Amino acid sequence: MDFLMINPVLTDPSLVFVIFIISLWVTITAAHVPGTGALEIVAFVGIIVSAIILFQMPTNWLAVLVMLMGWAGYSIMPFIKHDYFILAWGGIILQGIGGLFLFNGIMVSPFVVGLVMLILAGYCQFILLPALRLGFTRSSATKDDGLVGVGGRATTDIDQIGTA
Repeated sequence: MDFLMINPVLTDPSLVFVIFIISLWVTITAAHVPGTGALEIVAFVGIIVSAIILFQMPTNWLAVLVMLMGWAGYSIMPFIKHDYFILAWGGIILQGIGGLFLFNGIMVSPFVVGLVMLILAGYCQFILLPALRLGFTRSSATKDDGLVGVGGRATTDIDQIGTA
């Protein structure tokens, strides 16, 4: 399994952080905005690649746990109750804190962590949250809801028993 071996000296911690965090966020997007399955495949591959790299580097697993807690907040909170979405913003903060301490002895660039967190905040505010709101509105309405209360005309005899 030498093809799975990655030289940790040649692996930039900031790049590993970005790959890991993007993989986590693709899983969030795939969970909240289901589609063709392409996002799910990209997320799965990204998580596997991230795991392979993280196991070969001096990873601080407590920091990974903090990042996963942040990921869980963003992944689970909107499904519990849409009003709790505001609490999920703590997930970005937890992921940023985890990113700063992701490795023992080497540091992820604080600039990269801050930039990624700003991009994620914008992504959540302007892409993911509107998609979630649209999904909640669509799921609460059925295609027949627009017909309630609308007048109609019978083209055949109506039986005396029952409703139309």
